[in-house]
Amino acid sequence: MSVSLRSPGTGLWLTSSDELQKWQQESNGKLWLSGIPGAGGAFYYCDYKKAKSGNMQNILASLVGQLAIQSSACTEMLHKVYKPNNRMLTARTVPNVEELTELLRKMALHYDEAMIVIDALDESEDQEYLSRTLHELVKPPNCNIKLAALSRDEQDIR
Repeated sequence: MSVSLRSPGTGLWLTSSDELQKWQQESNGKLWLSGIPGAGGAFYYCDYKKAKSGNMQNILASLVGQLAIQSSACTEMLHKVYKPNNRMLTARTVPNVEELTELLRKMALHYDEAMIVIDALDESEDQEYLSRTLHELVKPPNCNIKLAALSRDEQDIR
C-alpha cells in the first residue's frame, strides 16, 4: 500500500512507543500487540518454503475462516456460500478469489473494524495480482477493513 494513502499520524502510537523502541534495540525479544475481543482480526504469513502459502485464494480463504470463527453471523455467511450448491467446505471446493474477496468484505461489516495483517507479501506467487486484489479488498464504499501489508520493498507489491 502506498505511503501517500496513509493518514497523518497513522501508527505513531506504535512507532513512538517505548515498548517498540526497546524491542528494536534488543538482540532478541518479543513485542506484544493487543486489542479488544471481537474487534475482528486476522493474519496471514506467506512462507516461501510452502509454495501454496503465497496463493491469493489460500490467503483469502484463511482470512475468511478466521473472521468466521470469531462471529456466529460470519459463520452463517460462510455456510450460506455452500448450502445453495450443497457443497461441502473442503480444500477442493474453496470459492474463487472474487467470491472470497466479496465474502471477506461482507464479513468485515459484522465488526466495528476488521484488522487484517498479511506478512511476507514478497513471497507470494503473483505479487502484482496480489496487490490489485488487496487494493480491491479495501476499496470504498462500505469497507471497514484496515489492512497492514508487510514485505520487502518490491515495486510490484506497492
